[in-house]
Amino acid sequence: MKLYHIHLQELRDIAVIAAKEAGEYISAQRSVHHNRIEKKGGNTEASQIVTNIDFRSQEIILSHVLPTCEPFNLGLLTEEDIQDKVQNEKYKNSRLNKEYFWCIDPLDGTLPFVEGNPGYAVSIAIVSKSGEAVLGIIYDPVKGVLYEAIKGLGCLRNGKKWKLKKPKNNGDFLFTSNRSFKQLPSYNTMKKNVVELAISLGCKQVVEHQHGGAVMNAIWVLENIPGCYVALPKKQDGGGSIWDFAATACIFDEMGLSPVNCQKTPLNLNSEGTTFMNKQGVIYASDSHLQIRILELVKNLN
Repeated sequence: MKLYHIHLQELRDIAVIAAKEAGEYISAQRSVHHNRIEKKGGNTEASQIVTNIDFRSQEIILSHVLPTCEPFNLGLLTEEDIQDKVQNEKYKNSRLNKEYFWCIDPLDGTLPFVEGNPGYAVSIAIVSKSGEAVLGIIYDPVKGVLYEAIKGLGCLRNGKKWKLKKPKNNGDFLFTSNRSFKQLPSYNTMKKNVVELAISLGCKQVVEHQHGGAVMNAIWVLENIPGCYVALPKKQDGGGSIWDFAATACIFDEMGLSPVNCQKTPLNLNSEGTTFMNKQGVIYASDSHLQIRILELVKNLN
């Protein structure tokens, strides 16, 4: 079944309700201590922890989106395993078999959430079998901001068409990345090059954000122009997964700022065999020309 705009608008409305309900639940849990649960993930702390809040948020989202799977013939990919074994078996590998699938991160940025820091969000997307995001919904519970995009229909911020602010003269340049970036040998070189690039653009300083999850790292780039988000490719599993980038990829696409991998090609959001994006790397930028210059910096690291 091909999803046309009328279908995506209907599914968008459902996803918005799910994201806001889950986000409001998460907000209500901010002052509560949450035990970390270890899980199998990448090689970073952020990818290896989960809380009961993640699971409950996912339950809330699934209560809204699961009823759409059969009538719209949709697959399902969630960050946290579906607890019901029947459901789990039913949707196993469905992202590879269906023309489209829900791609859900019920609490992106679990680490900043348990630390009591901003940088976490609810992320819901629909991705095609070919790996292209056609719907992206993000809810930031900290500021109560809803972002939504449908392929070909533009992007909304809190229900209004989102127009990016013009960069301020002598303003800051925002450089966001994963926490693990600082552990890479190339970090200092990349930071130095970004500072030089920022100065050449007339910025007074580079402000680093490395405390957020992948979703808010990307959103902050659009909220704080000029800026970029860089996740370098690496051999170890990690570097984010499909659900970390699906919704923001759709939003950036609709803002005319399509993210790319470090090979200068569009992100593949449905790789067979793994959900990890570590081999691709990811680059988001607040300007298409800036993206080209960031790609040059990444290329020169090798």
